[in-house]
Amino acid sequence: MLRDLLNRFRKRTPVLLGTVSVEDLRKLYEILQILRVSLVESFDMIKDRRLRDVYDAFSYMMLHYDKLCQFLRRVVNAPLYEDLQNRRHSVDEMISSLPVELALRVRNLASYIRALQSYAATASPNAIRSIILDISGAVDDIANIINSVLR
Repeated sequence: MLRDLLNRFRKRTPVLLGTVSVEDLRKLYEILQILRVSLVESFDMIKDRRLRDVYDAFSYMMLHYDKLCQFLRRVVNAPLYEDLQNRRHSVDEMISSLPVELALRVRNLASYIRALQSYAATASPNAIRSIILDISGAVDDIANIINSVLR
């Protein structure tokens, strides 16, 4: 689904928003950028444990995550480099202001990322790989929602 969304954007077809406003997409972009910091910290823990068999799954998941972030950044015309560190405490407030279906998926993504942070320190590679697949599924769900909203 992410591929369909990106292909539609590359073809430069007019983008019309359904039930999600541009401001909601901006909030989603900011949330994803803030959560990305946690993903990078998790990868540092995985790297320190030298779990090389998890690298491929993690890099594939991050590829999809970053493509979704890049798409949202282009749609909302956000600057390439933006300091979002001072907004870290307001992620839950930003999630609650999103439309219900999107907020549910983003909340699931945030909980999976928190779980990855705790698993990365001590869990087995299979458990880490499982939570990475859950994160990939959540990213695809968010891309599906955005794809259904953008016409």
